[in-house]
Order: sequence, then structure tokens, then C-alpha cells
Amino acid sequence: MATHFQSVRLPFLGETMVCLLCHKTQTSDPSVESQWRAIQVSGKTFYACPAHFPPDGARVKAFEKAYYKFLRRALAVLRGEN
Repeated sequence: MATHFQSVRLPFLGETMVCLLCHKTQTSDPSVESQWRAIQVSGKTFYACPAHFPPDGARVKAFEKAYYKFLRRALAVLRGEN
């Protein structure tokens, strides 16, 4: 059985990130921790700025809430909803 891997560009390597939730932009720098988040869904990378996510080490519930909102928005974009 053959396995097929989709070529996906790794995030945080100097690309322009656009927050899915507020449209803030920032160029990533692999040598600087920015607290931006990224998920890849269906070959597309979605970013969220630190204003929409708790900092590292925050409570699990805070991350669950943030990821739920972020993933819902990403899926809406993939379905063509604006």
C-alpha cells in the first residue's frame, strides 16, 4: 500500500503571517519566539496572533476555547464562507 504525503511548507520560516481572526500581519523569524500559532488543514496554513491565544503555560481550558474558535473559523474559510 502506497502512502502519499502532501508537500506542506513548514510555518515560521520567514513568511508573512496573517491572523485568521483579526488580520494582523507579521513576518515570522525562526530565531524569535513570537507566540503566534499555526495549524495546517487540507494543505493550507492558518495563523493566529498572540491576542487570540493564551501564552504558553496557560490553563488547558483557555487553550481549548482559543483552538475551538480558531478551528471553526479555519473550517469556515475552507468551506468558502467568509
